[in-house]
Amino acid sequence: MSATVQYRRFKLDGVVYEIASQSDVTLRDFILLEQETEDLGRKFTMGDIVRLGEKFNELTPTEAKHDPEGTWMLAATIWMAMVRKARQAGDASIIPFARAIDCGLDTFEPLPEPGDHQPGKAKKRPQRSAAGAGRPAAKRSTAG
Repeated sequence: MSATVQYRRFKLDGVVYEIASQSDVTLRDFILLEQETEDLGRKFTMGDIVRLGEKFNELTPTEAKHDPEGTWMLAATIWMAMVRKARQAGDASIIPFARAIDCGLDTFEPLPEPGDHQPGKAKKRPQRSAAGAGRPAAKRSTAG
């Protein structure tokens, strides 16, 4: 497993999103995703997202950047984050995959965790993918 930092937030077109997991997306969302992506030329399923998430957890950033499925992984990450943000805001409307990914890559910016801004200290974060594979995040200690 790679020891590189995996970001949990990103900014796209000036809006900050949190990386989502499959539990942030409804079954309806996944079924509509399959229909829509099939119309785009490649049926993309919940299983594909989970598989890619597990695969990309094992890659270095350079490997991920050059992986032939990297475009689909980034697209899934963006779409799931947009769905998550809408659901958290109480919006149950459909987030079309094509609309979610209709953005310029130059507007995509991974964001470090707020605690990572401390000069001279590099923190390692647990790896997390868009699929999240249903793994709970580690709890931080509040002991001083």
